[in-house]
Amino acid sequence: MSCRWLSQGQIPASRHRLPIPGDEESAKWIRAIGETDGNCLWLGTGGGLWRLDKNSEELVRYGENDITKSVKAFANDENGNFYIGGEAVHDA
Repeated sequence: MSCRWLSQGQIPASRHRLPIPGDEESAKWIRAIGETDGNCLWLGTGGGLWRLDKNSEELVRYGENDITKSVKAFANDENGNFYIGGEAVHDA
């Protein structure tokens, strides 16, 4: 089986918001979704990283003091490692 991209230009984006309190709008827009161990979804937003437990539906901000920039990508490798990609932070 093969697949060919037939469109020109950008891929249409889908926009989803997190139902979280507060005024930080960038934290509410989901930019990336990743999955680990079958029970957790990781949500990357413009305001950081969130974990959603699929069983309890509990939504928790993860590493609030450590990850404050936009999270844009997730990847899993063959060894079970989970990678988080985002904007670099530089403190001068």
